[in-house]
Amino acid sequence: MLARQNSNSAITPNVPLAVIYGAERRAGVTTLCLNVGAVIAESGRRVVIVDLDFESDGLAQLCGQGAVASISDLANSRVDLHESLLPGAHGALLLPTHAETGSLHAIRPQSLQRLTDQLQRLGRHADVVLIDAGSRPTPLTEILWRRAEHFVLTACSARSSLTAGYAAVRHLLESAPRANFGLLLNRVSAAQPEEPIIAGFNRVCQRHAGAAAIGVGAVRHALEVGAAQASCDAFSVRYPQSAVAGDLANIAQRLSSLVFDAPTKQLDRRAA
Repeated sequence: MLARQNSNSAITPNVPLAVIYGAERRAGVTTLCLNVGAVIAESGRRVVIVDLDFESDGLAQLCGQGAVASISDLANSRVDLHESLLPGAHGALLLPTHAETGSLHAIRPQSLQRLTDQLQRLGRHADVVLIDAGSRPTPLTEILWRRAEHFVLTACSARSSLTAGYAAVRHLLESAPRANFGLLLNRVSAAQPEEPIIAGFNRVCQRHAGAAAIGVGAVRHALEVGAAQASCDAFSVRYPQSAVAGDLANIAQRLSSLVFDAPTKQLDRRAA
């Protein structure tokens, strides 16, 4: 049985990792992960949503289910990753985790690397793994920055949030170079267009950091957000006709095109 499992895992292609990281605390990373993942799942893709925020158990609270393990439990193989997956909206799978109580540096880098490898080998369950990386720089954040196919920075439209996001990108670039990353704006005013904000942030990053910021979209500020959270529902489930649901659909479509269309284009270029 073990030989068969190992042979199956050897031929399973790696699943793309899409990471959402907050420019600051309370940037809405967990809420965005849960809801964007639900919309992608609704479109027919298999999604696993993983909470890798060391400081909170936000995904467990949002989905109304108990956390199954801590990140250190998963990294040190005290808990089986596959057996920890829980059902979510529209067929998405969830992996809520406890907040860490010990030191983040107590987890060996090799264990964090192994955890990332296991997430990339979730091909039996997922077409994409969507990761909530929190907003605090950790050794795991740097590993995800290097390993993830798509790393999305989430910031509000306020200058202070964008400045914090730029500082976070500079810090991550010091650990490893990266050609580009995504930028997702949250809680944007309905009267405020996101294109100039994303374009300005991209110019600064390209000029001073050497990395391009690719716009993934924006979520408008709306009262439905709090109501959906209180009922432990995804926006697309509770308010499918709302403006927020439309914003999330656009973000999910954009993220899906980055995740699933890029490999196809690369294969087409190689074939040509």
